[in-house]
Amino acid sequence: MRERCLGIALFGFIIKNPVLLESLNYKLNRILNFEATNHNYFRQHITDIKESFIKELEIGNIMTD
Repeated sequence: MRERCLGIALFGFIIKNPVLLESLNYKLNRILNFEATNHNYFRQHITDIKESFIKELEIGNIMTD
């Protein structure tokens, strides 16, 4: 996670507090690690979202080659 993020309205904001940034990174890593073993456990279906992002990146790489 970088210090620049997109908010709900898709406008960017910057997290300046290093403690908050570290805490968010820790929480995100815990969620992603849990999702790696328990696919779509959370109602946001994080595994499906991750897979769709990977497909988009692969399509982008094919088109640039």
